[in-house]
Amino acid sequence: MYKNIGAYYIIDGQIMSSATFKPLKGDTVIYEVLRVINGHILFLEDHMERLQHSLGKAAVQADVKYIQEQLLRLVSINKQMDKNIKLDVTNGKYQLYFIESTYPKRKFYEDGVETAAVHLERNNPTIKQLDMEYKHKIERIKGDTFFEVLLVNQQHKIIEGSSSNLLFFKKNTLYSAPLDEILTGITFQNVIKISETLGLEVTYKGVDINQLDQMDGCFLTGTSLGVLPIKSIDHHVYDSAKQPVVLKLMQAYNALSRSMQ
Repeated sequence: MYKNIGAYYIIDGQIMSSATFKPLKGDTVIYEVLRVINGHILFLEDHMERLQHSLGKAAVQADVKYIQEQLLRLVSINKQMDKNIKLDVTNGKYQLYFIESTYPKRKFYEDGVETAAVHLERNNPTIKQLDMEYKHKIERIKGDTFFEVLLVNQQHKIIEGSSSNLLFFKKNTLYSAPLDEILTGITFQNVIKISETLGLEVTYKGVDINQLDQMDGCFLTGTSLGVLPIKSIDHHVYDSAKQPVVLKLMQAYNALSRSMQ
């Protein structure tokens, strides 16, 4: 469960002391996780567009423009909180709060991270919907060994990370699963835009789990991750962190993030 760490949180427009905090419950809870750096919410407009999409898909009603205003308000009342914000929405209710936030260590960007591939798919993959049973299952698989779990569908394609997006690359071509099979993260969307400016091609057909040796490398993208190289998928080892494609994308994405602070 996510833990509220701010002095205050906001529920339905009301500022509340975190001493009174309780998780928002409902049959369908749509959520977003947003990153704050130097008092600025990164890619706020993009997050709000995805929230609107998820709400529509799940038939949950909410005033997204008002929620956006409250996110800025939350940042202003919790001084010097450069952490992640979690936004939970269910019919007729929403709440916003700062959460315990873990960011990859420097060595993970320098060396890459270890991952495991598992035959598992999310319900409603194109929307960001809370599923605690799924979350607990992923944590059990990760244990103390793996940084991320990669999901494999029934067609034996590795489609995404359990809480991140995944891109493979071979020479100057990036490979993603089809967009209608994944949750297109905000970082992912911006990395795709950057890729186009760098002259990289993007193919949306996914990578078969039996063809991992044909790829030059791969990396994860996410709100807390940015662009994070993968060192291994099970017994398949990559030198992703040293590949020019990853280094260029990482540098360009970091520059874009800094420009928004």
